Amino acid sequence: MMQIYFEGLILWVGLAFIVFGLMSYGWLVIHVEHSRHFSKMKALFALVLGSLFMGFGLHFMFLGL
Repeated sequence: MMQIYFEGLILWVGLAFIVFGLMSYGWLVIHVEHSRHFSKMKALFALVLGSLFMGFGLHFMFLGL
């Protein structure tokens, strides 16, 4: 019973990480579009954070299947 609960929870955690990754990529696109005060450090941070979130999200989604 407890295993079924956690397996369903892992799918939602994976979905949340994928949403956070997409939000981070969106932040990257918005930051690059407003290039008057372009900061390479913020763009790199958004790219790394988005990649980590997407990686964790896919990992948890595959783990839950």
